[in-house]
Amino acid sequence: MDIGFHLSSKTNFKSYYIDFVSNQWKHLFPNLVSYERFNQTQHRIFVPLMMLMQTRFKGKCTGIFYADSTTLPVCHIKREKQNKVFKGIAEKSKSTMGWYFGLKLHLNINDKGEILSFCFSMDNVDDRDQKVMKVMTKDIYGKLFGDRGYIDQKLAEYLWNDGVELIYKVRKNMKK
Repeated sequence: MDIGFHLSSKTNFKSYYIDFVSNQWKHLFPNLVSYERFNQTQHRIFVPLMMLMQTRFKGKCTGIFYADSTTLPVCHIKREKQNKVFKGIAEKSKSTMGWYFGLKLHLNINDKGEILSFCFSMDNVDDRDQKVMKVMTKDIYGKLFGDRGYIDQKLAEYLWNDGVELIYKVRKNMKK
């Protein structure tokens, strides 16, 4: 459902859930609960869902994989005090798009588009953080393609020692 929301033209999850999931996709989800009940129960299924995804839905390492991260806003910044679902997990942060209340998703996919690994973190955690990269590159080998946010000599050396070659596009102001 979440991937469908991001691919849709809807601006908030509530309207997506009510319009698409509850009405148009009712045949796909015969025991679908109301949006209010969905909100009440989602915090209880978060950890089991992550465990299920880590154990059952991982792709195979092909030697070529891509890494990136994105912000996951939980709610509008004005409603951060009212949010109970991600209490203690989400925090107030600033991205290039402005302030929001949420967390960060780090994701690795292979060249077939299959998820190899993912990790959630507080949003102030850098993409080049070695703790995050240790989790993300566990049981992975080959070439890692990343954006300019992954440029770091220490990270490249750390990954090289683990059998991963970090490949990224050089910034304009970098020495060749």
